[in-house]
Amino acid sequence: MYKILFVYDKEVNLNIIAVLTETPKRYLERGFKVDYLFKEPLDKNTKNKLKGINIKTFSNFEKKTNFKYINFFLRKINYFTTKKKLSVLINKLNEKNSYDIIYLMGIVSINSLKKKNNQTIIHRFFGTWDLYKSIKNKNIIKIVKSYISTIKAIKKKCDLAILTDDGTNSDKVYKKFSTNKYIFLRNGFKKLPTIKEDILIKKLEHKYKISLKNKKIFISINRLVKIKRIDRIIKIISKYKKINPNFYLILLGGGPEEKKLKRITNKLNLTNNILFEGQVPQKEVYKYLKISDIFISASDGSNITNSLIEAIQLKKIIFTLDSGNTSEIIKHKKNRVYIFYIYKLYKNCK
Repeated sequence: MYKILFVYDKEVNLNIIAVLTETPKRYLERGFKVDYLFKEPLDKNTKNKLKGINIKTFSNFEKKTNFKYINFFLRKINYFTTKKKLSVLINKLNEKNSYDIIYLMGIVSINSLKKKNNQTIIHRFFGTWDLYKSIKNKNIIKIVKSYISTIKAIKKKCDLAILTDDGTNSDKVYKKFSTNKYIFLRNGFKKLPTIKEDILIKKLEHKYKISLKNKKIFISINRLVKIKRIDRIIKIISKYKKINPNFYLILLGGGPEEKKLKRITNKLNLTNNILFEGQVPQKEVYKYLKISDIFISASDGSNITNSLIEAIQLKKIIFTLDSGNTSEIIKHKKNRVYIFYIYKLYKNCK
């Protein structure tokens, strides 16, 4: 029996990154013995999604204070202690189990792997954020900041790198810093099933005590983090309200920016127009897309996501930014797609 070890060292969020569960499950179906090393804590939902897979966890040094600059140094300590601890743990597991494949998910913080004979190391990346833009603009500060994590991970030797074409030009970044063999794949998606839209509509109407009848419904499906620029979407929506107040914006996703975004929503008098639905299971996302009229995304890094592809599949109107290589997939004013050049049209929304 072939043996494979998957490693993911970030907070586990299986609802957002489906590949974290789908890839290991495919190996399990093909008869592999699958071990999976996760960062703690691990909830029951995660364990249920990975039945049949041998789950192992590790903890790391993680402290926070109320002081911004102290937290900066604590994050660095956390990074280096995790890197050392994880490297030792992976090598111990590898020594004991002699894996045929070690599969690293994302930017895994490790020092070195003691590779055995006839062993394959695969490194899968989920994009490179705005690193390509920083290189193109010769932003030395951002490049240096990226070196410790992203660039060092790219430079590490592996037998195969799998790059996701999420619009961040990760293939160009990878070629610049690595000589490893790689494949460049566009995000995949499943055929969307038919659903009864009225069930979700009634649920939302009951939850928020509203009526969605004859209302335009916008939807944003993103983690609530800075680079996704949900604040920009909210500011754009505040301008739209002056033209048509009969609408709702559904925000799917959770994250550290939630409190800040709710403050902005309240300040712009949009509390009755924006529905913070939080994080929902991946299989439920398409239901929200189905009931929506307009998909909106305004990330600085890239706007090519599975949700955007699914929105196109469902023939929704798309409003997005031409960031990354978004324009390679969709064209302005074609097939119900409208690329917002926000820097020109909405200068105060930057």
